[in-house]
Formats: sequence, structure tokens, C-alpha cells
Amino acid sequence: MKRDPAVHQADQDARIAHARFVTTLHTAQARLRPSALRKEASDKMMDAALDAFDNTRRYARANPAQVAALAAAIGAILARGPLMALLRRLFVMGRDAYRTHRSNKD
Repeated sequence: MKRDPAVHQADQDARIAHARFVTTLHTAQARLRPSALRKEASDKMMDAALDAFDNTRRYARANPAQVAALAAAIGAILARGPLMALLRRLFVMGRDAYRTHRSNKD
């Protein structure tokens, strides 16, 4: 018994569609595994960090004075305790030298 060509074509189309569906399903399952999601997220974060680093480096090369000022400001903030102690000592030394100089004049 001969089959109708339209039925034969429909059967082939269904098999092709089923194969595509199974392939898509396997691809989706592979991409949605926790390890795959974790790797994709870490790759995106690493790419973003490297892009930010490259942008910062380009900006620093284009604006060295601003970067130096920023580094000095950050350094002053981080070293404010020792800097204040140094300034206090210098102030006391200057005050004592002034008092000694004044007392020697009298």
C-alpha cells in the first residue's frame, strides 16, 4: 500500500521538528545547570572587572595630574593619624623654639 506524499512529508517534518526540539531541550538543560550558570556569572564579572581596569588605566594615562591628586588625597586620608601627630610635634617644636628665642631676648 502506497502512502500519500503529503502524509510522508508531514511525517518527515514532524521528525525534523522533534529532533530540533530535543536538541534545544538538551542545550537548555546544559545551560541551566548550576555549574554552567555559576561559570557564566563569574565570566561576566571577570569581563566587567577587566573592562573597568582597562578604562581606569586609560583614564590615568590621559589625566596623570588628576590621578596624582586623587592618590595624594587618599594617602592623606589613610595616613591622617600619623600626619596629625607629626604636625602636633612640629607645632610644639616651633612653639618651644619661639618661646626659647623670646626668653633669650629678654
